[in-house]
Amino acid sequence: HIAKRVFEANVRKSSISELSIDTSGKWVEVHYYDDDTSTFLDCYARFYHSGTNLYVERGWLNPGNPSNPKGALSTSIVCENVTNCVFKQSGKYVYMMITLNDGSQSLVIGSSAIMHNN
Repeated sequence: HIAKRVFEANVRKSSISELSIDTSGKWVEVHYYDDDTSTFLDCYARFYHSGTNLYVERGWLNPGNPSNPKGALSTSIVCENVTNCVFKQSGKYVYMMITLNDGSQSLVIGSSAIMHNN
């Protein structure tokens, strides 16, 4: 449930104009404004599955510097025991389907959120 909340909160504040999603659905990256005074999209969050964990990487965007367009600030584990994770887009909606398995039971959790900024 924490994974759903983290995913939804980041997608809701993001811009539809700067969504990047892997063609196989293995990762998604959203861009958003740092605060109300920002004049351009200056932050990003990238969700991806690696090993048995779902991660989120957050950082600054440097649009004026093509040799270093991003500066990662942190990478955090959102949840563990992930056996599969797929991201998809439909219009302004971004979907995440994760399969969790702790060895005794398997659970599929779906989440969707709408990108609110242009």
